[in-house]
Amino acid sequence: MLKTKQIDLKREFKAVNSRHKEAMAMKCAECLGFFVDGFEKCTSETCPLLEFFPSSSFISRDKFVEKMREKARELGNDNSFVAKIGARLDKTAR
Repeated sequence: MLKTKQIDLKREFKAVNSRHKEAMAMKCAECLGFFVDGFEKCTSETCPLLEFFPSSSFISRDKFVEKMREKARELGNDNSFVAKIGARLDKTAR
């Protein structure tokens, strides 16, 4: 029973940690214009999320690109802008 509980707790921690990582990456994407000009490292020295800046391989995942597009639509961006999201990311980083 104890081993099962331990496995469940590890699984839950991993899921929560993954959601936090994705939320921080989404904030970086939003701040940097959803990377429509390609992947660029953040240069803000005052951003509290700088040390958690996502890698290019994380940002270029299809699932995350689609979430960036959804967020851009929610913010009222037009379809031509939304279509550019993910187009210039390095697909070889996968």
